[in-house]
Amino acid sequence: MESSRSAHQLCWTILFKLFLMAPFFVLLEVLQSLFGYEPYPGFHARVKAKIEAEIKEWKDKKHNKIS
Repeated sequence: MESSRSAHQLCWTILFKLFLMAPFFVLLEVLQSLFGYEPYPGFHARVKAKIEAEIKEWKDKKHNKIS
C-alpha cells in the first residue's frame, strides 16, 4: 500500500512541476523565435554545429555498417 501511495504522490509532483515549468519553456521558445534570444552569445551556432557533427557521425556509422 505504501508503494502505491508513493507512486501516486510522485505522479502529482511530476504533474505540478510540468504545469509550473511548461509556460517558462514556451516563453523561451517565443523569445528565441521572435527576437533571436540566446542564453549566451553563440549558443545557437554551437548547438547547430554539435547537431550537424552528430548527424555526420551517425551517417558515417550507418554507412560503415552497410559496407
